[in-house]
Amino acid sequence: MKTYFSTIFIMPLTFQGAWNLESYSKIPPNIVTFSSTGMAIKVNQSAGPIIYSFGKERVVSEFVISGDFKGLPKFTDTSLQGQKKFDDYALRIGLIVSGEKRLSGIKKIFSPEWIKRIYASIPSNSGIDYVQFYNVTQNQAQLNSSRIHPTSDLIHEKFFAFIKEAGHFNYSIKMDSPKSILGLWISVDGDDTKSSYDKLN
Repeated sequence: MKTYFSTIFIMPLTFQGAWNLESYSKIPPNIVTFSSTGMAIKVNQSAGPIIYSFGKERVVSEFVISGDFKGLPKFTDTSLQGQKKFDDYALRIGLIVSGEKRLSGIKKIFSPEWIKRIYASIPSNSGIDYVQFYNVTQNQAQLNSSRIHPTSDLIHEKFFAFIKEAGHFNYSIKMDSPKSILGLWISVDGDDTKSSYDKLN
């Protein structure tokens, strides 16, 4: 039987510190800035992982995130959101779950760069089970559903919140059970839909 001890920690958003601002090949990166008001993400037909490594495992059972959407991805039909060429979301909050999967041998050679960067961000003696994303969706049919992402079984997604218009948000997410987490991955994108908008934390 595992025993978990609960603790509270606050992610720094006013300075870059341990946040790694990554990019995808052939996709323009988001513009990410830090100030006294928090982290600001500017999307201009762009995308890019924003990854924070804890440096060691932390047990997480719930988390809270708040901020402001200054705009949203543009869809002519929101029912297409999540499908190929329409896989943009105003906010994905990813928890890098500790596990036994390691990147070595032939996997290290042929894995996409974004997978290599995840592994590079965690302690060298650590492995990953999967990345659990909590997505804010504009496609109401997705609300309260889950999926393993069609491009990678390393990415698990839960569509926990529905949004129709830009504005302030304050989300509190309680997980099904406590999990050992190695880091946090924030994803905000507009490359598929050629969207431009801002999000402020």
